[in-house]
Amino acid sequence: PAPSAPAVSGVSLSALSEALLNIVSDKTGYPAEMLELEMDIEADLGIDSIKRVEILGAMRDEFPQLPDLPAEDLAELRTLQEIVDYMGDQMPSGSSNGKAEIASPKAPAPEKATNGGATPALTQLDHDIPRTPTALKPLPRPDFIAVDPPADGVCVLTDDGTPLTGMVAEGLSAKGWSVVVLSFPSDVVGRQSAIPSHVARVTLSDMAEVRIEEALKTISDGHGHIAAFVHISPSSHQLGANGDLFVSAEKALVKHAFLLAKHLKRPLNDAAERGYALFMTVARLDGAFGTRDGRYGAVSGGLFGLTKTVNLEWAGVFCRALDVSAGLDDATAAAQIIAEMHDPNRVLVDVGLSQSGRVTIVASAVV
Repeated sequence: PAPSAPAVSGVSLSALSEALLNIVSDKTGYPAEMLELEMDIEADLGIDSIKRVEILGAMRDEFPQLPDLPAEDLAELRTLQEIVDYMGDQMPSGSSNGKAEIASPKAPAPEKATNGGATPALTQLDHDIPRTPTALKPLPRPDFIAVDPPADGVCVLTDDGTPLTGMVAEGLSAKGWSVVVLSFPSDVVGRQSAIPSHVARVTLSDMAEVRIEEALKTISDGHGHIAAFVHISPSSHQLGANGDLFVSAEKALVKHAFLLAKHLKRPLNDAAERGYALFMTVARLDGAFGTRDGRYGAVSGGLFGLTKTVNLEWAGVFCRALDVSAGLDDATAAAQIIAEMHDPNRVLVDVGLSQSGRVTIVASAVV
């Protein structure tokens, strides 16, 4: 049963518990009446980290006064009750049962003005949050390990609407892969890439999640088990960013990359047990993770977080997140994408590719 506690600012732990159960029901499909707070998130409910992020995001939407919760702390929570208790413990005010309640956020301190009120002074924040500057680390060319495509295995390649997709498909076919190109609706990606005649294409009629399930089933039933997935994101300029950081089409594509990962979990892990599986995302920023050039949208940067999460959870699947500079010509970009698929280095996840060379991003120091 949900814990009861006096309400503070109109929100109690029991309200948190009820909301969490309803959200978990909505996200997982389990009837709310079957859920118990003592259930194990993974063992009982099968909730992975991607689904956990969706659930916690929905909680933040319903209770905007919830503070930011560190992902590393949340990863340690095993049951729904632990999530509720943890949320309560992070709140500044206490309740009679020892659990903290959600308090209204403090009003920001008034800004101090200087020069007669013309320029507000910066508020000094007292915190112990470490700052970790990032730096680019040059990398040598990737080593090469021969990868025999799995028997009856398929590589699913998303369509960015440029010749790059066709070139990658051709290069993979030359290495023995059976390739299926997954194209998006024309209102998201304006045109379809030209692809070789021997490469199959499946087109999503709309961006509903059910269409992803249907498309992946069509591919598995008609072409073979899915053993590799490469998502090529169109550049922000191609999507009509015009300097905008947040482009609706780019947001829709990143969301679908997350949903594709959700539905590819089982087939790719099954393929890994048979010998080889790949999950790769390709963003088109500046080839340096956004540290050199600001002429792109910010949303596709989420592909790096997705790929690193998948890398931690899918131990047998080779995962890599590429930032391929939009300034690279398509033929060079295609060759480098395929080369990264054959890199034996399983520790490295983030790789930037540009005219300046190959890099990764590291923490340079803590200040």
